[in-house]
Amino acid sequence: MKIFFQISLLALVSLGFSTGLSGEAMPVPLRFRSSRAPSGAAVGANREIEKIVIKNNAELPTAVLAQTVGEEFSLGFWIRVESEGLLTQSGGWTDRVPLTVLVASSADNKERLVIRLPQGRVSVASTTGRDWPVMNSSGRIEADQWYHVVLTRSGALTRLYINGALDSTSESLPRLTNISNIMFGRFGSMRHFDGTMIAPRAYAGALSDAEIKALADARPAEIGGAPVGVTQAGSVVTFGRYPAMRVADGELHPLIDQLHLSATVVHWRGKQAKDLFICGLHPNYFGGRPAYFQQQGVDHRGLPFYDEGTTIRGLPGTEFFSVVRDDGREELFAKGVGTPHGDNNLVSYTRNAAPGTLEFGAARNVTIDGRSFEHAFGKQIGGWWVGNIDDDGVPDMLVATIKPDGSNYWPDGEGMWGGVERKNSGKGRGYDVQGEWLGDRRTSILYWAKGKIDSQGHLVFADKKPVHYGQIGFEVQWRAGERERALACVKIGGRPVILHTGSLDRILALPVVFSNDELIVEASRTLLENGASLHETYFVHSISVLEEKADGTLRLILDGNPGRLVVLEGKQIGEFRETGSLMMQGGPLAVDTLGTPSRYDWDGDGFPDLIIGDSSGWLTFWRGTKDSSVYHAGIFMISGGEVVHHQAGLTGSIQGPNEKRWGYLQPTVGDWDGDGKAEIITNDIFGVLTLYGATSKPSDLTAPSIFKKDGRTYQTAWRSRPAIIPAEMNFAESGMPTLLHMDWDGDLAVAIPDAQGSLDVARVEKLAYRDGKPIVLCGPCGSWGRAELSVTDWNGDGKWDIVFGTIRGNQRFYSKDRGPGASPYWLENVGTNEKPVFAEARPVRLKDGKHMDFGIHTAAAYPTDLDNDGMPDLIVGAEDGKIYRFFRSDLE
Repeated sequence: MKIFFQISLLALVSLGFSTGLSGEAMPVPLRFRSSRAPSGAAVGANREIEKIVIKNNAELPTAVLAQTVGEEFSLGFWIRVESEGLLTQSGGWTDRVPLTVLVASSADNKERLVIRLPQGRVSVASTTGRDWPVMNSSGRIEADQWYHVVLTRSGALTRLYINGALDSTSESLPRLTNISNIMFGRFGSMRHFDGTMIAPRAYAGALSDAEIKALADARPAEIGGAPVGVTQAGSVVTFGRYPAMRVADGELHPLIDQLHLSATVVHWRGKQAKDLFICGLHPNYFGGRPAYFQQQGVDHRGLPFYDEGTTIRGLPGTEFFSVVRDDGREELFAKGVGTPHGDNNLVSYTRNAAPGTLEFGAARNVTIDGRSFEHAFGKQIGGWWVGNIDDDGVPDMLVATIKPDGSNYWPDGEGMWGGVERKNSGKGRGYDVQGEWLGDRRTSILYWAKGKIDSQGHLVFADKKPVHYGQIGFEVQWRAGERERALACVKIGGRPVILHTGSLDRILALPVVFSNDELIVEASRTLLENGASLHETYFVHSISVLEEKADGTLRLILDGNPGRLVVLEGKQIGEFRETGSLMMQGGPLAVDTLGTPSRYDWDGDGFPDLIIGDSSGWLTFWRGTKDSSVYHAGIFMISGGEVVHHQAGLTGSIQGPNEKRWGYLQPTVGDWDGDGKAEIITNDIFGVLTLYGATSKPSDLTAPSIFKKDGRTYQTAWRSRPAIIPAEMNFAESGMPTLLHMDWDGDLAVAIPDAQGSLDVARVEKLAYRDGKPIVLCGPCGSWGRAELSVTDWNGDGKWDIVFGTIRGNQRFYSKDRGPGASPYWLENVGTNEKPVFAEARPVRLKDGKHMDFGIHTAAAYPTDLDNDGMPDLIVGAEDGKIYRFFRSDLE
């Protein structure tokens, strides 16, 4: 690689690097150990590093500071990233992303600070041991633009500046005392930087705002008059990336907008309108957006129904919650993701008071006894709520923190997605001989903080205090596998009652008593009648009051992981009931997230219908119309008089009892027995293949029948959709329909029944690539299974091919051509229909050559002819529960 010319001493002086700016903070010399600049770097006359260019995974030697820095220090540099794809790639970490800018460390490597660029945000993480607290920039940088970045550390406060302006702060990063080495552009031998860095500097002191602004204004000669990039702040929106299937205008169906969301009632059009503000808890999930839903009317249950929502841009944050003060002021509280105040702090927005306007002021940091939320409560938060507890007219705060006892939900503390087998996790593992999960549970502790109005009219909070359970000194605690806790304090029967969720689907009521300013609650009681658990939602994040009726009936909205908004109503503890989900009118078709569709004219009216499974284990029927993109509202399918609902229970998921409410139902539709009528074959969280037959009523199915082999249930890979290979394909010269699936080993295989239509598997044949190796579309442990298979002649050569989708992380196991997110792929049959062999998987690309990007959890591809031209088009079920459509003309 080219060695750059040295930058002149005159240039250094003009930038203030030799003489300093104020005489207080001087740069500490930073040099490579070698007297010569390594390839890809340029040094000044005194061997200080002036420029670094890293391309093609190049690795520079570690640089050394002339003296250690710590306690108070600053790091600064100019940066430009070349690869937009690597900079903006969404989702989790790989060996390639996020890009690493630098790693600063102590000589013994016990202290480390890493600056990375995940999805365009400047991210700082540091450690002095096991934990890696993180702070992220509020804005995002773009490729091919210059940015000046400075990190300062003073006391407990870390500040991040971009282009001379303060971008974000954090009090969570640990104290560092002995930083002496800096490794540029890589984390070990992974996540290499791609671009240029100019004037990397370390200072043995915290630069002031004025010094940082001066450094940003004094551009190096190489940048000159080139435009400096502008950070793109605001909310993250992946909603609307691709065209989605819709429900016919005017028809009501459950309002499901995205995976794992929070919802709050807002009164932006006045007190009478019960509008909603909804936002996903994880901005990197596909289909995410902050959205405002306006009430359109009232349904037959007396519940409001809504429009399809308006996306709100430019409002950073997650976990939004609206609070109306007694003085009429409405504030929107949120986690500070994407704001200068830090991801783990709470912020507050005030809306322009004009009814119907959606303009908000700047985010205000919410303080607890003068400290930030994170500083007061820590990072391990189960849930929070703001509202009036003590009846003084000023909102207070409830917070459930997770006890920092080192407990880990995963067996042996080992995650499941590292691409390696685990001793106590994965298929057939995870539980002891009694069926008890081998991982730990986590305990939450409930606190409250009294609210008050400061001299500027802002709501602030006093120091936190424990909520006592029955007696002073014994805190309210909840021990469960998951960490989510939804909280609220409401009036039931004329007295304040704290509502508290946990254990996935339980909601308890704790009546409040005050004693000498201490908050005590009485013994917990189940809120719902007959001790019921929640039915249509779980992993609830927030509880909002929908309305208090004149007869004393209280209606509550609960959000949660499946995306539904469920209403509870009642007058007394133990008498509440679940009324059902809130509805929307028309708009995008959606199911309980991770939708897996099949399309077939199930009711025989000439218009293909959708039959969809989802993560909650429901099976729904959506009747088709003459428009292949529009369907009638879905209904639950029934078998044996019961709604089809596959669920794991406490021991059915390899991911433990936290998934007792998941089912991951994966249906395929086709003629299995050769009688000209279609059947539905499903796989699920258990990896069990089940057949449902049709009846005279489209939504009613025959009783379930299980596929077996050698007299026992035939076990396949979990969360993987099978596909029927039609009889005319004559697979293995069987002359009858056979079943493509992912077997227990994670290999693609075909089950051949002992007779046409039989559910007894006579033999199983594994499929292979042309080199004879088995086709493996998944990995070990938590990466096992998770593929949605389908059979079609994708390229029109008369032979059946395989179109499939998997989770994003599994692309590494079957393709070198990987996209930024979950995406459909296809396997071309280069053999024959009777004896197929397959080429390596290739992505199904968009017309412009780009990969599709469906986020993390799924891209459930299903080929189907949408425009009746005889060629398969494509529909894809996504993690937001929606079904997206692509005509062949939309694809490469």
